[in-house]
Amino acid sequence: EAKQVIEPRDFEGETFVSLSAGSTSRHLIDQAFNRGDIRRMQRIETNLSEIMCGMVSSGLGVGICDPFTAREFATRGIVVRPFVPRIDFEFAAVFPVQHSPSPVALDLVETLRLALQGLG
Repeated sequence: EAKQVIEPRDFEGETFVSLSAGSTSRHLIDQAFNRGDIRRMQRIETNLSEIMCGMVSSGLGVGICDPFTAREFATRGIVVRPFVPRIDFEFAAVFPVQHSPSPVALDLVETLRLALQGLG
C-alpha cells in the first residue's frame, strides 16, 4: 500500500530540488525540515515550481511545491502526495502602477482567490 501523506522524515537523505533561497516558500519548507533535524541533500535550486517539477520528472530528485503546479505535473511522470505539516504558499496579482486593473483582470483575480480558498 502506497503512503498517502509525506512527512519531512520521508525525505531523509534524498536529493532535494529546492526553491530559491530567500523566497518565503523556501523558508517555510526549510523550517519544517529543521524542526525535525531532517537532512536532505540540497544540490539543486530553482526559482520556479514548474522548473522544479520538470527536474523531479527527469529523476533529478524530490521536491515540495504548490498544489496547482503539483496537479499539473501529476500526469507528467511524478508522484504527488500531500505534505504534513501543511505549507502555506503565497500568491500575488501584480498590476502596473500607471493603469487601473481592467474588469476582466479583477474577475480573474477573484476567480483565483476563490480557487485558492477551495484548496484550503
